[in-house]
Amino acid sequence: MAHVLVVEGEDDIRELVQRGLARAGHAVDAARNGSQAMGLVERGVYDVVVLNVGTPRAAGFELAGRIKRGSRGGEPRILMVSAFASLADQRRGLESGADDYLVKPSPVDEIVEAVAELAGPARSSLEQSLTGLQQVDELHEDFLLTVSHELRTPLTSIIGFTDLLAREAFGPVNAQQAELLERIDRGARRLTALVETVLSASRGEPAQEKESSDPMRSSSTSVSKGLTT
Repeated sequence: MAHVLVVEGEDDIRELVQRGLARAGHAVDAARNGSQAMGLVERGVYDVVVLNVGTPRAAGFELAGRIKRGSRGGEPRILMVSAFASLADQRRGLESGADDYLVKPSPVDEIVEAVAELAGPARSSLEQSLTGLQQVDELHEDFLLTVSHELRTPLTSIIGFTDLLAREAFGPVNAQQAELLERIDRGARRLTALVETVLSASRGEPAQEKESSDPMRSSSTSVSKGLTT
């Protein structure tokens, strides 16, 4: 979909062109004269401007250049539509800034087709940008899965074996060893909580407060329980 400005002095023709472009899926604004057109292009961003060149023709050709220079969002593509059919007029129109030139009477379908062709590069660029963003999202998700696995797996092992040692599953534990085990357990649980926080933030998920995620509370509970059994 392109953002199109239709500049046409005749109400009936302007409305026909607007409806045709809207049916084709474009967002359409309209101006009755050059002053309105300049006011719109100075405030908005347009991909294509359909510009009718009437009498005096010099003003219409000049308006094309003013639109190119005055657009807030960069230079729009200009489709010039005019009853002036000579090769000299067409050449002048293109030299003044038009990207395409149609001779009146031009069917609405022809105008819609010409707009689609002019908007093509902009649409292609947008599609490429969207594709690039999707690829970045996929890489981001792969990275999160990898980090989650590579960090959680060893931390789970550390916490599990620390708990076993604290429960004296492999032999007696003296006071100094118990203190070291508690420090290891506390640090591993703190790091696990940090990993979960980072992963949640990366996915845009709100942080959730869970009793089991408190590293100080969890470590003191598991290790102390192991030493008292």
